[in-house]
Amino acid sequence: MSDDPLNKAVDKSLSAAIGGISNFFRAICMPAADELGELVKDQVKYYRLKNLIAIQQKIEKLVGEPPTGSGYTSPKLLKALIEEASWEEDDVIQSLWAGLIAGEIKSNSQGDDAVIYTEQLKSMSAYEGRIINLVYSDDRIANLVYNHSNSTREYVTITPIDILISKILNASPKPLDYVVQDHSHQDIVGHEKHHHLAFGFVKPQLHSLVRRGLLEKWSISPEITPNNNVRFVPSSLGLDLYMRCTGIKLYPLEAYVLTRKHWRDESE
Repeated sequence: MSDDPLNKAVDKSLSAAIGGISNFFRAICMPAADELGELVKDQVKYYRLKNLIAIQQKIEKLVGEPPTGSGYTSPKLLKALIEEASWEEDDVIQSLWAGLIAGEIKSNSQGDDAVIYTEQLKSMSAYEGRIINLVYSDDRIANLVYNHSNSTREYVTITPIDILISKILNASPKPLDYVVQDHSHQDIVGHEKHHHLAFGFVKPQLHSLVRRGLLEKWSISPEITPNNNVRFVPSSLGLDLYMRCTGIKLYPLEAYVLTRKHWRDESE
């Protein structure tokens, strides 16, 4: 350890922060609390610790009061939090991680089923996270109908989910001023003449979401009027991921869709 006063202060602050994280793990996963605390000490330094604390704060905000007893949240899930989520600095993706873990804490789950969602989250770009939120937070999700026919598509979209290209562009995690020379982000979003070029930078994100099954498909077609919308067809995998990352565990998914319909109708 350095004798420099500044380094000593930083080390002390780091030690206190790690202690806070360790206490948090002790509250939600008592059986593996010590091992998880050691994992943080061994692997997580300043940059990753800052991200981990941000996620912890989001979890605590979603959960409210911490568990009064010894929690049993899956150690495998919390290991993924330390090893993977701690690299995530984007606020939206951090919130998805937080929602997933908060759902496990609130349900007092002792299983490890939430681990299957971590592969999607750790490989998700900041833009993908925003598109997931745009599509699956849309109230038209409540109009999904379970497909009883022998089909690979579990749900049929009764009301098309058409989202303005300008809204998708404006969701960019970084300003799009690099797309068109001498034009600001707002200029690009606000003028349709720039949309075609700017949307070219979004397409790889959409292709990735389809390839990974988080969207069934998307299209811009002559049938869409006006032609400044993107039509999204949601997938059961994407819907399930979004649900779990908002801290909800409600199955079968049809029950979640009905709940979304109830929430929408109540707010109208």
